[in-house]
This record gives sequence, C-alpha cells and structure tokens, in this order.
Amino acid sequence: MAKKKMFVSPSKRNLLWDALLLAGSLLVLSPHLTGMAMHEWLSAGLGLAILIHLLWHWEWIVAVLRRLVSHLAAS
Repeated sequence: MAKKKMFVSPSKRNLLWDALLLAGSLLVLSPHLTGMAMHEWLSAGLGLAILIHLLWHWEWIVAVLRRLVSHLAAS
C-alpha cells in the first residue's frame, strides 16, 4: 500500500504557527508559572519562532510596505 503524502495548506500552517506563538507568548509573560530559567529559554525560543514567522512572510511584508510608502508619497 502506497503512503499518502500529508499536505497542510499554508493557511492551516500559519494558523497553527500563530496559535503556538500565542501560547508561547502567554507562557513567557508568566514567569511565575515556569520559573526564571525556563522563562529565559522560552523567551529565546519565542524570539526564534517570531524570526521564522517573519522570514516565511517576508514577501508579503515587503509588498505591504511598498504599497504603504507609495500611498504616503502620493498624498
């Protein structure tokens, strides 16, 4: 029997990633739940996750900024 390749749509992947970022943010903002050492490691991991998120959406960020600057220049 051939294995089916699992495919997750970009929208579902982004939603899952955003939910994980939200959960990570809530944990980082509550150091009394995790302790100071885990709080620091979670903060570093959250920073890396945010960087990955920005890199995944870099083309969109550039397009939005270009459109914003062109509208500001036209005003």
